[in-house]
Amino acid sequence: MTPNDVVTQFYKVAPWLTNKFSDTVDVVSAKVNADGLIELVLSEPLGDEYESLHLAGGMLVNPIISAANTSAGVWKVITKQAHFEVTPTLVNDNRQVLLNGEPVVLMDVPQRNAMTITSEQAPSGAIFEPVWHEFGYCKVVARKGNAVSLQPNAGYLYEAEIMGLTVAKRLNVAAVKDIKAARKLLGVLPENKCFAFVVMGDFDVAKKGKEAGYVDEAGFNRYSQLTVMAQFTVVVVWPPAAGEAQGAFVQEAHSSMYDVMNQLFYGADLAGLHNAGGVYPIGSGMAEITDGANYAHAYEYQSFHFIDFVTHGVKRKYTKVNVPIRDVEFGGFDGGVVGDGGVFEVSAGNSKAAMPLSIDLDNEE
Repeated sequence: MTPNDVVTQFYKVAPWLTNKFSDTVDVVSAKVNADGLIELVLSEPLGDEYESLHLAGGMLVNPIISAANTSAGVWKVITKQAHFEVTPTLVNDNRQVLLNGEPVVLMDVPQRNAMTITSEQAPSGAIFEPVWHEFGYCKVVARKGNAVSLQPNAGYLYEAEIMGLTVAKRLNVAAVKDIKAARKLLGVLPENKCFAFVVMGDFDVAKKGKEAGYVDEAGFNRYSQLTVMAQFTVVVVWPPAAGEAQGAFVQEAHSSMYDVMNQLFYGADLAGLHNAGGVYPIGSGMAEITDGANYAHAYEYQSFHFIDFVTHGVKRKYTKVNVPIRDVEFGGFDGGVVGDGGVFEVSAGNSKAAMPLSIDLDNEE
């Protein structure tokens, strides 16, 4: 796990949870065109310094073409575009869809552009589908005035209008070596906006008797495995305030922001550590970052992963030195007896071979 892994998780998830860290811009309209590009009309022109925008949220509007009543309160609707839904059979399958923004029961999906839903009256309008897409930053491929075209970085999107899209020009998050370094980066925060600083902690081997997976003694074979604990802290800084205003920030730090931070990291699989238990919170509290004008709160997290000698240890097969045989010397002894256990013992004073023989492997003759 690296600082970049933590910051990347922040980029991916934070805008979906809160706009406290986003330098957002108002969206006049948004849609996916026939080429799969996202076309935006913003409330203001986008400066040339912005090569990408961060998108979060949003609902694709899939118009209903027809609706047929199959039984009391049950309707089969045909949508203009092939949708994302599947017949709910598994525990985690979606069992509701949004009809014009209101939830209705999803019963069956007979075709990719059809679904059976419940409704007291004939469904009309559109099915709203969340954008099942990890937007993150999308590259700006064209701009003119207030209009911007973006290239989605992944996911399946069909041609449709998009509602409720959040667009951010940047996110206020950075990795720093310590709190002192954060003070230098902290500029003037806009009203009601926050900045997050990621500070990495130490990597420690789990102590005996405290954490599961500890090996009593580090071994050097294929069974040797150590549990490594990795910590990091996210320091959230609020704008300068005093009195009741700063008291409101303290309240937020212990309530809504606490929930946001846990939804960001609790259980996250950072750096693909699939052999680990994910990230979990270990504490939070006030942090000192300025002279007191800015309220700061530190949220501390920890994860663990395993290292084993075979994968991560010294590769002995690369350091072994093989010395070729150059000379062979051997001989037979005369004088000796077979002692106990069948071991041949050379007689005293007879340590010199009576029939010496040597081979010089350097001699090419």
